[in-house]
Amino acid sequence: MAPDENTRPSTAAEIGLSRKAIHDARRIRDAEVADPGLVRRTLDAQLERGEEPTRSALRRAAEARLERSLDRLKRTQDSVRRLEETKRPLPTPEERAQQIAVFGTPEDRAIHEGRVPRAMRIAPPEH
Repeated sequence: MAPDENTRPSTAAEIGLSRKAIHDARRIRDAEVADPGLVRRTLDAQLERGEEPTRSALRRAAEARLERSLDRLKRTQDSVRRLEETKRPLPTPEERAQQIAVFGTPEDRAIHEGRVPRAMRIAPPEH
């Protein structure tokens, strides 16, 4: 049956889903994406212990997995922040000019070290 122009899609409330149920389902979905097989392992572990599988057990497993993901993200952000704090700032144009005067350009060093084939070197101007 194709919908006509006068019908609208059903809302979650109309089909019996609460906002909390949708939120919980999305949390479990996100945990499953972060750790594929999490739901199956959680349910299997409960069955092995002789317990009845419950939504609350799935919710706890999902929360624990998402918490570990958040902790890892925070550690990564802290590490990046520490690296950024210790990173030397870019040289000013004056400092860069001084570096070039002392060490030459990267191209000059490549030619000096023989990393540029002879055919690619710029010939000196003829007078």
